[in-house]
Amino acid sequence: MEMKKLIAQRIRELRKQSGLSQQQVADALGVDRSAYTYFENGATDIKLDRLMRLSGIFSVSVDQMLPKECFAAGPAEPLAENSVVHEKGLLTQKIDETSLLLLYRRLPPEHQLQVLAALQQIFPQE
Repeated sequence: MEMKKLIAQRIRELRKQSGLSQQQVADALGVDRSAYTYFENGATDIKLDRLMRLSGIFSVSVDQMLPKECFAAGPAEPLAENSVVHEKGLLTQKIDETSLLLLYRRLPPEHQLQVLAALQQIFPQE
């Protein structure tokens, strides 16, 4: 089965386990129900930022959303936020990096600034 279909199948499983309707998930993502249906059917590629938002909606980590085949690709390479999960271009972002980014984005802006200031103290620019 192609990667896009495996990811779509997993998204559908998680939605059903969460007891949510397609409409509820679509509303939480800010898309039409028909657009969300394409994600569940594997008819369209899923961008990384949407995959991350879905993980929050389903209260799972991004790695729990992906089939095990996604992790057989070798060493991780950083992905841009607008990266897309394709059949041959497997998602390879490290799980701890994804978790850190998700937590950071949940912080209010003033706390985000505090985190950045603390990191800049640890890693001063040369």
